[in-house]
Amino acid sequence: MVALDLSGRPLLQFEASFRRETIGTFPTELTAEFFRAFATHAGATLHIRLLNATNDHHAIEAIFKAFAKALEMATRYHPRQSAIPSTKGFVEGASEEPSLGNEPL
Repeated sequence: MVALDLSGRPLLQFEASFRRETIGTFPTELTAEFFRAFATHAGATLHIRLLNATNDHHAIEAIFKAFAKALEMATRYHPRQSAIPSTKGFVEGASEEPSLGNEPL
């Protein structure tokens, strides 16, 4: 499970453990480090919770896929939404609202 808020307040809550130290040549501990670096440098609040897994390779793959989906949802404007997707009314660092693609060419 992944929840992401591009809030300007960096935080990582990572709840996943792996049985193996490496998968191929990839150290499994780098999974959390990647997401910590992302949250810190993007100013994002990121919660990741692995509910259940028996295969570390598939678990890490599922975490990255869920993160990608959460990032897509957090950054995409929805056609039914007319305001900036924020309870504060603005997104920090954004100078203006991007085009929704409805302008004449």
